[in-house]
Amino acid sequence: MRGERWKKIEGGLYSVSTSGRVRRDAKASGATVGRLLVTKPRKHGGYVVVPIRRFIGGPEEQVYLHVLVFETFKKSCPDGYQVNHIDGVKANCRLRNLELATPVQNMQHAIRIGLFKPDGQSNGFAKLTNSQVRRIRKLEGKFARCRIAEMFGVSAGTISHILTRRSWRKIV
Repeated sequence: MRGERWKKIEGGLYSVSTSGRVRRDAKASGATVGRLLVTKPRKHGGYVVVPIRRFIGGPEEQVYLHVLVFETFKKSCPDGYQVNHIDGVKANCRLRNLELATPVQNMQHAIRIGLFKPDGQSNGFAKLTNSQVRRIRKLEGKFARCRIAEMFGVSAGTISHILTRRSWRKIV
C-alpha cells in the first residue's frame, strides 16, 4: 500500500504496518516469513484482533489490532487512557485513524458521531422499548414501583429512574 511503513513489534516475530496489517518476520515450524496474518472482529464489541506469539514457542494470544498499531508506532497506552478510532469504524486500524482518549472523551466522541445513543430504545443496552416506558409512566400512582418493576421484568431502581426522568428523558 502506498505510504505504508512497517515496524517490528516486541519479540521480533512480526511487523505491523501503519495501514493496520501484520506480517510474519521470523521462521518457525509451519510459518511462512512475509505472510500476512488474518485478522478478525471479536464477537462481542467488534474490535479487530490478530493472533500472535510474543516469542517462538510462546502461547498464541489474541491482541487488539488498533492497540498494537498505536503502541508500535506511537507509545504505550498510559493508565486511564484508551486508543480511540477517530472515524468510529472499529475495523479501520490505520495509524492516522487512532488517538489516545480518556474513557469519558471516548464516550463523548461516540455520542457525538452517533455510535452510542445514551437514551431510549435505540441504545443497544436498552431492556425496554419506548412504548413500555410510556406505559410505565402511566402506571405511576396506580401501582407500587416494585410491582411495576415485576410487571416489566426490571429492577425497582430502573422504574424509579424512569419515573424521575433520570433515564429515558426524551420519551414523553
